[in-house]
Amino acid sequence: MATTFPAAIEEITAGDRWIFDSGGPPPVDPVRVRLRELLWSRADTVLWLDYSQPVVLWRAATRSLRRMVTRERLWHGYRDTPAQWLRADHPVRRAWSAHRRRRQEIAARIAEPARHALTVHRLHRPDETEAFMRRLRLEPRG
Repeated sequence: MATTFPAAIEEITAGDRWIFDSGGPPPVDPVRVRLRELLWSRADTVLWLDYSQPVVLWRAATRSLRRMVTRERLWHGYRDTPAQWLRADHPVRRAWSAHRRRRQEIAARIAEPARHALTVHRLHRPDETEAFMRRLRLEPRG
């Protein structure tokens, strides 16, 4: 029997170690709002890649172009095409339109008093992220 997306998130976040990208699914309906709240309530560490909008746009565009050229299949057989770039939910368009709002949302969540025990690593450039990841690989695991 297939596991539902909400059930999968519940199960994963009940464990000791887990990682989610971008704070969870976009909150477009009540289920996703609840799931995003669940992720934030169970998180103890946030690695915030707070890159500038040009960096985010460049990465989204080059990733989409590569996927078009290679005809890479994504979820449910989806393939990026030139026509997809016209959709409001295309990653490049979303990177343009949502960058400021997402940055403000994450900053507000981190500043909430209930998040005092949250460890936040806010990295502003890809080279900072690379250095952070190198340090993680060198530190002994506890």
